[in-house]
Amino acid sequence: MSFEFECTNVVPGCEGKVSGETVEEVLGKAAEHAKETHGLAPLDEATVDKVKASIVAVS
Repeated sequence: MSFEFECTNVVPGCEGKVSGETVEEVLGKAAEHAKETHGLAPLDEATVDKVKASIVAVS
């Protein structure tokens, strides 16, 4: 099983997607995306919570 995050769930209109084998890996990739694409670093706790809630398991 792997996991996926679509940025548009937190930043409407953003087409960024990240995936990984663990939730922690996806969180790390999402944080890097947020830094590089949106200039957000570090992520505040509320944003991390939104990202976590948007991560889904994929087959």
